[in-house]
Amino acid sequence: MKFHNVWLSELCDRVRGTYWFVPLILSAIVVLLALAASHLDRTVPGTVFAQVWFIPQNLDPALIHSALITLSTAELGVIGVVFSITLVPLTIATSQFGSVLLRVFLRDLSIQIVLGTYCASIVYNLTILWILSFGPFKNVIR
Repeated sequence: MKFHNVWLSELCDRVRGTYWFVPLILSAIVVLLALAASHLDRTVPGTVFAQVWFIPQNLDPALIHSALITLSTAELGVIGVVFSITLVPLTIATSQFGSVLLRVFLRDLSIQIVLGTYCASIVYNLTILWILSFGPFKNVIR
């Protein structure tokens, strides 16, 4: 029993130490959410959502497609610039203070959640783009 607890503790420590675990989990959740939203949109009649003020009606799929591409590229640019600017001083500080600083940075849950939120947002947009490209609107967009 003690060996099992040590193995599980070591596994949790290795998983928490990876930089991409939280973004990967959030991205998987978002893909399932996008597929569920698409399924809900196809199965529920449009008259149910007509009375809800925050759900837009009669949008052009080509405009949605271009807006999602623009939003995805902007988010990808922001996340690339922010994390590259963050990692340069971190690399310099790590060379002076040791690798413990890098490990603390990579294990920080708030940084992983921020990265996960950006990644999940990009993955959600790309999933919706994929659904639009191969779904019922594929002839309208092309």
